[in-house]
Amino acid sequence: MHVPNAPIDFTVSEVHPFGAPDPGKPSDTTPTTAFSKICSIKAKQTQIAEGKPSILWIDFRDLGKWADVLKEEQGSPLISGHHGTLCSGAIWYGFYGWKDAPVFDDHIGGGQSITPMAHFGRFSREAPKVSRYSAAILCLGEASILFENPAAAAPLSGEQRAALTRLP
Repeated sequence: MHVPNAPIDFTVSEVHPFGAPDPGKPSDTTPTTAFSKICSIKAKQTQIAEGKPSILWIDFRDLGKWADVLKEEQGSPLISGHHGTLCSGAIWYGFYGWKDAPVFDDHIGGGQSITPMAHFGRFSREAPKVSRYSAAILCLGEASILFENPAAAAPLSGEQRAALTRLP
């Protein structure tokens, strides 16, 4: 780009903090890759207290060179992307998305695509296998998010929920 007094050079790079999508898979995009990675954290559910609420704690505050890639807005199902286009919230879809849900993705150069989600989120009501976690707490740089499992065998009590909402 040239302006009256000097040239201006810039570079645009596409980044994929959760891994680049496989171009051979039509349903594999940057957002769906993020959903899959978020959904699969502690997938084996080995530290569950049977008959008592179990909470998954995920700390996203130190993602190395991707610090602050996840903002609290990603905990919403839909967010505003570039130029006002709709985008799917990565954290929300990772927990509550369902197979074939429309995944909205914007593109920096303009435009939008809609891809069906390839799997169920961790707390999806439609999932064939119910998560054994009662809830998840996600720590981000500026906020903490509490997601509850609507199908939990041992749901949080009112007192536990109230205490968790007072976390910093």
